[in-house]
Parts: sequence; structure tokens; C-alpha cells
Amino acid sequence: MVHADPMVVTPFLRWWFTALFVLPGLFFLVRCLVRRVTAVRISDGLHVLMCAGMIVMMWPAAGAVPVAAQLAVFGLGTLWFAGLVVVGYDDCEWPRSWGAHAHHAIMMAGMVWMVAIMSMQDHVVPGLQAGIAAVLAVLLLFGAGAVAVRASRAASGVPLPVAADVLMSVGMAGTTLVLIT
Repeated sequence: MVHADPMVVTPFLRWWFTALFVLPGLFFLVRCLVRRVTAVRISDGLHVLMCAGMIVMMWPAAGAVPVAAQLAVFGLGTLWFAGLVVVGYDDCEWPRSWGAHAHHAIMMAGMVWMVAIMSMQDHVVPGLQAGIAAVLAVLLLFGAGAVAVRASRAASGVPLPVAADVLMSVGMAGTTLVLIT
């Protein structure tokens, strides 16, 4: 099964969201290639896949990527980040708590939901879809805000990885809200 239609049909928004996800996607790709710790590379690689997945959802070519493959990748990504929360793994150069990995798990779960809902466009209950999309958008924005606020308290200021995470979350929240309309 594949997606029937792109998430965004307005050309301006399609290009805007594409650019929004290209920036953090490139950042995480470079970081994935240069970092040495396997767990960190997996996390960065999953961020690259999230950005790529969001870009694909914007375009008519979204149907070229099988839904089952996307659900598997993003489902495993959700479990990966949830596992990092459970074991208390901290892979960051600046102080943070388990909340950042919880936020990443929510982002991955959001990807699972978006892929699933787009594949069932003709079979969803509109009120339920809008409600879940609104809750997901709030979670993404709240998580982005919490991560940014915590990072801003660091002596060195907001690091680039946080800016990339926040950009991704805001973009995901925006595209989630597009699903409501």
C-alpha cells in the first residue's frame, strides 16, 4: 500500500516545508557521518530519515515509498528513542535530561501516525483525525519549546543540534496541522 496524495498541495507550502526539513536533515546527515559513537550515529540517522520522510510526504512521489517500510522504520525509531529514555542514555555535549529522547520518541511516533493516516485517507473519521493531529501538534511544539528552554539555560547558549531539533518539531507540527484542514 502506498500514499494516495501528498500531505501538502499548495506549491508555496510544499516548497517551504521542504526547505524547512532539508536544513536539519543535512545537519544530521553530516553529524551522522562524522560522529564515532554507534548509538549517536543511529539517532542522527533516524533524524535524517524523519526529515527525508517529511519531505517525501510533501510531494506526489510520496506514493513511491511503501507504507509498510515507513511504518517499520519509524516504529523501530520510536522504540529506539523510547529505549534510550528507559536506559537513561545521554549522548549530548551539553546538559539535558531524558526529556530530549522522549521528545524524539514522540516525533517518531508522530511519523508513524502521519504515515498511517495518509495511507487511510478515505477511511478515517474526520473528527478523530483532527483531534489526534491537534494533540500531536501540541506535543511537538511543547517538546520543542521544552528542549529549547532547557538548552538556553546552558552556559554556551543554544547548540546547533537543539536548533535543528526545534526546526524539525515546528515543521512536523505545522504539517500535522495541515492534516486538520
